[in-house]
Amino acid sequence: MIMLGTTKTKWFIASGALGFDGRGYWFESLHRLLGLIDPTPFVVIAKTVTRPPMRGNLRWWKRFGGCVRLLDVGGNPLNEWHYLRSSARIAGTVNAVGLTNPGLDAWCRWYRVRWQTDSRFQLIPLVPSILASSPWEAAEMAEQLTYLPRLAGVEVNLSCPNCLGGTNLIENADLGIGIVKAVKATVGDLPVLVKLSPQQDYLKIAGALRGQIAAISVNSVPWTMVFPNKPSPLRRTLGVDGGVSGRIAQPILWPMVRKLVELDAAPVIGPSVWNYGDIDTLFTCLGAAAVHFGAIFLRGLQGPCLPNRFVNQYDAPTAT
Repeated sequence: MIMLGTTKTKWFIASGALGFDGRGYWFESLHRLLGLIDPTPFVVIAKTVTRPPMRGNLRWWKRFGGCVRLLDVGGNPLNEWHYLRSSARIAGTVNAVGLTNPGLDAWCRWYRVRWQTDSRFQLIPLVPSILASSPWEAAEMAEQLTYLPRLAGVEVNLSCPNCLGGTNLIENADLGIGIVKAVKATVGDLPVLVKLSPQQDYLKIAGALRGQIAAISVNSVPWTMVFPNKPSPLRRTLGVDGGVSGRIAQPILWPMVRKLVELDAAPVIGPSVWNYGDIDTLFTCLGAAAVHFGAIFLRGLQGPCLPNRFVNQYDAPTAT
């Protein structure tokens, strides 16, 4: 379990998996109307926002936004047919969304309107995710969040491979540490989560933030770490390789979870749940304090239903 203020949970939705508000995307509308997606049992981490708006690579009129591809276990791209009729072949995704977002000002305005007008929205424990290029910018962004009602916490994304303001958060661990400390100094008692990637010095960052963060979440894996000898299907169209999520990312992300758990700097949210049995592996074998659901939402037409199905099954009282 992880404590975020008065909220105690072991279930999270990974950043961006249910959009900026925890209600999901337009193509999940039917799932939502049928009650197959219910975000209220989870702490939902929103899609990352930056201070200014960013266009990124997401284009809604293209298949899977033009920046996401489904993959089989060998890293070969799959098409829409597999999503619709042959989801068993899907083993993960690669994405290069590129931080498409409306900017923090727009996100905060939207949040206030939703909070005042939508009683169902108030039932979702929401954690905004922010990405900043400096401690000063991070503090400015964090201060804006302190005026919003009933946030469950704030996630600081240190693991995006994009460079902002000439800085590289992946290679500059000290910069990332400074950014998180600036956020924590600004938000006070509001819980702070940090999002890390296996390509950075995550043990140094986590160790330096001991006692200051409420939890550690884990990002996707750079393509070249998973498939060093295979070209990414996004390279030709976007010029970047993207990050790999899902079952095919487990061999890299799960050892990372074990190392972070052994470091004991903060509770760890286990990633890459793909099948029901993965939950017990993360809790029992790896020592994760919670799990989050991310790429599993794209595991075919049934994907958006699986997080609620798995949680209901795991939390169901044992029959006697």
